[in-house]
Amino acid sequence: MSERITNNYNPTPDDIREWGYDEDLYFMEQDEDLLLYGLGYVPVLLELAQDPACPKQDYALWILGQFARESALYRRSEQLEGLQKVVVLLQTSQPSVQDWRNYVDRLLAYQAPPFAVNEQKAWIMAQDLLVGIGRVGQINRVTEQPSDVWCFSLITSIHEQLSITKRTGVYTYQRLV
Repeated sequence: MSERITNNYNPTPDDIREWGYDEDLYFMEQDEDLLLYGLGYVPVLLELAQDPACPKQDYALWILGQFARESALYRRSEQLEGLQKVVVLLQTSQPSVQDWRNYVDRLLAYQAPPFAVNEQKAWIMAQDLLVGIGRVGQINRVTEQPSDVWCFSLITSIHEQLSITKRTGVYTYQRLV
């Protein structure tokens, strides 16, 4: 079968289900995942991510992970509150979805400082906030930094930096030119 692109920029849950079970169906030619970043899509994406028969099971989980990561990274409070409600109610036996729930729990915990951050915890935070579930990249520790801050960088198609205050756990994120 050949690829079919719908150019549907406002898919319904039924559209997403159809998309999830059809390997050749796409909403957009590129950046399709960004279209599905939204609280309204979380329930149907979780449904797909929990179904081993779904051809896009892993992709649905990846979208959920990146949506949660960006929500935490940019401190989008409405999205974080919605994700918190979802994970509290989520019942699943699917190990990968349980991992996603644990990941979201960590992201939510990062929003509630103060907490002291040792080097091991800082690396975990950097991994969760810069890469997350499914994103590929090599995180490096920035050694030239103030003594009260852990600093990490990630270079993909863009250069990103995360700084974490050792005493409070408060983090700042920036894209570098």
